Amino acid sequence: MHDALVAIGPTNNGALNNAFPPLPAYRCPSDTTGPRLKAGMVRNNFNNGQAGLNGWRPPTSNYPASTGEPSGDVRAPRQSNHREPRGMFYSQSFLGFRDITDGSSNTIMVGEREQRCGAGTWIGNRNPDGNGLHGNDYVLARMRPPLNDPINTGNDNCTDGFSSKHAGGAHFLMGDGTVRFISENIHFDLQGIPENDNQGVNWPSAAAIPGAIGIYQRLGMRDDDVPVGDF
Repeated sequence: MHDALVAIGPTNNGALNNAFPPLPAYRCPSDTTGPRLKAGMVRNNFNNGQAGLNGWRPPTSNYPASTGEPSGDVRAPRQSNHREPRGMFYSQSFLGFRDITDGSSNTIMVGEREQRCGAGTWIGNRNPDGNGLHGNDYVLARMRPPLNDPINTGNDNCTDGFSSKHAGGAHFLMGDGTVRFISENIHFDLQGIPENDNQGVNWPSAAAIPGAIGIYQRLGMRDDDVPVGDF
């Protein structure tokens, strides 16, 4: 593949398509996104008309990893002025199963995102702190937008959340390897979570604010120390 790309040139769409083909394993059969992402699927910060060289489009994935972080921005890397996300996947995370103190069966690793909310891609991203076809919102999702959040005028929140075309919810891969169907009516509460991510790396645990963090949000966190019960 390397020799083929060098010979053809990286700006050739045919070479890029060969290097990054659509993979059925990353697609949900119920989704209507094409094999490659297209401009104009949704507004503003996600898939907003930007393209690769010569208009090339990345292959589609319906399975973003969970950053867990209900506040802030999925694009924010781990820096001294950003609070560390509570999920399993984010820039420079260096996490392992040992860090899932809530239990792997209670921690979301990967979920679904369908065409209406912009889907995503499996090839990674160029700039974790960028937007459009550059940023982490193409490979990560967070727990601030409600599951299957509708797109309203001026609102594209679901482009960094989870969604599916399945009636009533979406499938999630948990840390223990099981796949759970979670209802879109799951307990959802953001009262105990700061709005922004620039308030330092330490913030109150869910245990310190009983009932103020939803079960949906807790499932995205690896270390909130609060039982989730049935879901």
